[in-house]
Amino acid sequence: FYFGDNAGKWVNFKLALTDWNDDDNQVMFGVIGDFKMASWPVSIALDTMLNTASEKVKKSNGKNQTLYRGVNTFQVGLRKIWQMGGTTLYPYAGGGLALTQGYQELLVNDKKDDERDDAVGSWVGAGVYWRPTKHWNVGFDMRYLDADVTLSDRDIDAGGLRYGLSTGYHW
Repeated sequence: FYFGDNAGKWVNFKLALTDWNDDDNQVMFGVIGDFKMASWPVSIALDTMLNTASEKVKKSNGKNQTLYRGVNTFQVGLRKIWQMGGTTLYPYAGGGLALTQGYQELLVNDKKDDERDDAVGSWVGAGVYWRPTKHWNVGFDMRYLDADVTLSDRDIDAGGLRYGLSTGYHW
């Protein structure tokens, strides 16, 4: 009986969106996790991501405004991890469902107006990690999220291409 796990943290992710005007590139952070039994051919993937951007605008009426926008997503699915020969390199590919929340918050002279919308979408991704020690992973991950939310009476693609570096723990 064997149970294997990987848990990693994304760092400095960028996001390529199409419907966010000047906020198409957003900083992203998240956790990538998977687990499997020794007899299973694939792992169960449990990932969560948060990306955000802010923009300060001074309107002609003299009011200072700050606009915060972002997407939160919880992704569940399957991930296949391979070991490359006798190396400590592990390429992987996966996909599944994405429970997604788009949000925007406008702060005008300390008065907050926020809006959120939830959607169910899908994700597909691939990457590779290197295990320099028995319990430490360092890698690269790229994935595409497909989910639409409605904010300010506008349908917005909350998905897009996500990519970045990861580091994590294996047990």
